[in-house]
Formats: sequence, C-alpha cells, structure tokens
Amino acid sequence: MRLATGICFEVAYADLIREGVLDGAEVIVIPTNNASFGRTPESTQQLAMSRFRAVEHGRSTSRSPPWASAP
Repeated sequence: MRLATGICFEVAYADLIREGVLDGAEVIVIPTNNASFGRTPESTQQLAMSRFRAVEHGRSTSRSPPWASAP
C-alpha cells in the first residue's frame, strides 16, 4: 500500500500531500508529536487540517500522536 506522509504541520501544505496522492498513495499518514501543545488550539487545528486533506483527496487519514490528542 502506498502512503502519502506529512510530518506534523506539513499537513498544512496542500502541495506536499497532493504530490503523494498523485504518486498513488491510498492513505494519508500524519505522524506527529503534539505533546508540547497540550490541549491548545494547535492540536485541534492540526486534526482539522488532517480531516480536510482526507476529504480534499478522497483518502483515509491516519494521524498518529503518541498520546491522546484533543478532540
């Protein structure tokens, strides 16, 4: 399975994710470590961007922080 990967806030840059999808990615993977953000708006914003990229490209997104992120 091919993956498009955007590390942490790279998910904000549409071109990086689009390049992976055009290269055949079936899933968008966002490895991240938002521990320094705690439950601040940054974690929620990143989650929203990940969801947007999933809809934008018609792909599933897996966001993988090492701790329970904000809703």
